[in-house]
Amino acid sequence: MTAQLRRCVLLLVLLFSLPLVAGAQGHCDSCDPVSSSCDESCWYCRGDQIDGGCAPDRTVESTCGAYSGSCIPGNCTPSWQETARENRGTYGATDWWCSYPGGCMWACDHHRVDWVTYTDANQCNTNSSYWTKSFCTDYIDAQKGWSSHQQDCCSGFGPWGLDPTFTCNHYHSCS
Repeated sequence: MTAQLRRCVLLLVLLFSLPLVAGAQGHCDSCDPVSSSCDESCWYCRGDQIDGGCAPDRTVESTCGAYSGSCIPGNCTPSWQETARENRGTYGATDWWCSYPGGCMWACDHHRVDWVTYTDANQCNTNSSYWTKSFCTDYIDAQKGWSSHQQDCCSGFGPWGLDPTFTCNHYHSCS
């Protein structure tokens, strides 16, 4: 047998020894119950496998909907709308820049930390527990510009005088 023929035979043996999952895109464990389509194809292995592989005769083709029970039907598009926002924290962050011999300049960013809830107005997911989603968001809601003296974004004073936006409870998270 020539070296080239041996390589071809070896390649064919390797190809046919790999588990075949025809038509399936990925393992069903990768289906996202919040955003996967119900008819998205996937596969899973029937029974436990010691080595983490899956023999071709144990591979089962399925869909995300059939596997997990939580999915988005093909005829529905979620319409996420903000339904609640609760402030959990406010804090200030100071920035500075020094250029010698010119001295230093200061500025600050005032942050809000909010717990935000969105609801799907179309209630698309087949599992109603996924019709809402909540998360914590941290964003800058006000700033004081560059000045030759240190800026305090929690003093109660804004760039133009008394401003309740520039007060802080010093919480940096929603918990």
